[in-house]
Order: sequence, then structure tokens, then C-alpha cells
Amino acid sequence: MRNVSLGLFVLLGLFVLNIWMENASSNFYEKWIEPILDAKITLATLVLIGAAVYYIINLVIQNKENQINSLKVQMSSYEDQLKEETKGLWKHFKDLNRFNRQETIINTMKILVDNEEYVIAAQLYEYTLKETPIHTSIKVSHRDGYVAEGEKLNALLQEYYLIDYDTYETFKKACKELIRDKNSMFQFIEFEKSKLDEKISIN
Repeated sequence: MRNVSLGLFVLLGLFVLNIWMENASSNFYEKWIEPILDAKITLATLVLIGAAVYYIINLVIQNKENQINSLKVQMSSYEDQLKEETKGLWKHFKDLNRFNRQETIINTMKILVDNEEYVIAAQLYEYTLKETPIHTSIKVSHRDGYVAEGEKLNALLQEYYLIDYDTYETFKKACKELIRDKNSMFQFIEFEKSKLDEKISIN
């Protein structure tokens, strides 16, 4: 495709040159063009001149294509670099956001404890549930906390609790009905409280 375009370009140039020569002034023709035309040029020389012109033009076009390809490779490299830098910035932003959130939680705990007379500490825990057909395991882990000055308080760093399957299913059902009917939750609490009271009285 490039060779065809180059050939058309050469033909167009010769056509324009022919028109210009036909309409040029006679002085210019007699001084510059006629001596060249009068000179005896062999077919081999003409072919060599045409080949040289073709080679030079082809070399210029090829050089431009190489420059374009080089720019494309460079742009692709810049795009990859930009993606990596964007990932790094996003990770940095998430780390900063996590730090700011933790700082906000601690400051809120501090304000609560320092401004409430009967609150000596505030602690934040997270929990994870693992359900099995027999029981539900609850893992409780300490996240953050703040204790009032002069108070002694230990934090529960990590603990596991086991709840039997029926109790946990009843609790989940009561939670679902809590929005429209609070009686299910109250009944669940009363029932579990009575079981605890019974264990305490036995001991």
C-alpha cells in the first residue's frame, strides 16, 4: 500500500512539473530546462535517477514510520507507568483513609470517656461467625480502646464463644422480626435469662 501511494505521488509530481514547464516563461525554459533536455540521457541513467529518487522518498517515509512506531512504544510505556503509579496512589489513599478512620474512632472514644463521669473506658471489638450444623463459633477480637486516666482496665484481646444451633437460629429469627415485632426478641431474652438464672442458682 505504501509503494502504491509513493508511485502515485511521483506521478503526480511529474504531472505538476509538466504543467509548470508548459506555462513557464521562455527565458526560464531556455536557460535551465532546454540544456537539460538537449543533453543525451541514456535509459540506464534515467532508470538510476528514478530509482535514486524512489529510494530517497521511500527512506524518508520509512524513517517517519519508524519514528511513529517509536512514539507508539513510548506512549505504551508511559501508559503502563501511569497505571502502576495510579495503583500506588490508590493504595496510599486507602492506607491513609484507614489511618484517618482509626484516628477518628480513637478520638471519639476519648471524647466519650473524658466527658462522661460514669464511663471509665470505651473499647471496640470485631467478631466473626462460623456456623456448623452443631453449633456457631463466635470469635471476638480487640481493635481499639481508650481508658480514663487513673483507671486500671485490661482488654480482652481474643476470645471464642460457642452457641448451640437452636439458640442461634432462634436469635436470627427474632432479629428478622425485630422491625415489625419486638416481642420475639423480648421472649428470646427472657428465655435465655431464665436459663442463666437457673444455672446460677444450681451453682
